[in-house]
Amino acid sequence: MRLLTNQIERRTQPNRTTPKNTSVIFFHKTGSPQKPPKTIKESFTRKTTSTAEPTPIKMFFPAQLLIRRSLINPVPRLNLKSTGSSQKIIRQSSLITIQRTYSAGHAADESFSAFNERYTQFFEGVQDLFELQRGLNNCFAYDLVPAVPTVEAALRAARRVNDLPTAIRIFEGLKEKVENKGQYQAYLDELKPLRDELGVPTKEEMYGQAI
Repeated sequence: MRLLTNQIERRTQPNRTTPKNTSVIFFHKTGSPQKPPKTIKESFTRKTTSTAEPTPIKMFFPAQLLIRRSLINPVPRLNLKSTGSSQKIIRQSSLITIQRTYSAGHAADESFSAFNERYTQFFEGVQDLFELQRGLNNCFAYDLVPAVPTVEAALRAARRVNDLPTAIRIFEGLKEKVENKGQYQAYLDELKPLRDELGVPTKEEMYGQAI
């Protein structure tokens, strides 16, 4: 009976040879054993300080290839210090100067009678207001005062295109071109029958001003 009781006690009591501080070993996927963390801080540091290498990101346009292409075919840039553009501008300005000199020389070679004949024919054939105003600007741009027949043709052209302000401006242009008031009055007296026929007043008559 005593032997049976001793065997039962031995089976029910824990094995005293087993150490109390037995630690369980955890195995990761890599197969290396690792002890469980003691604190939460230690577990967090283990996650952040992982020795696994990051997966490289695939680039659609590799940087080395782009650098090589930029070295082979550099991007053209605007060079503000280059003399090519300045030379081109100088050539264009010289051409404009030559053209202006040519037109001035043509006016200097033209006589007063040829000048009046040319613009009289021009005003007689004008059928558009824009052409009339362009012709008047060119005519009064010279250092010559147009003769009475030329002014008559310009007034009839203004009546033809039905533009009274342009007709009044013709007399304002005459007043600016003549040397004194006596010459302007002579033009008004010579053109009075035509002014009455076309019904073109002067600026002085409209505002009651003296000549």
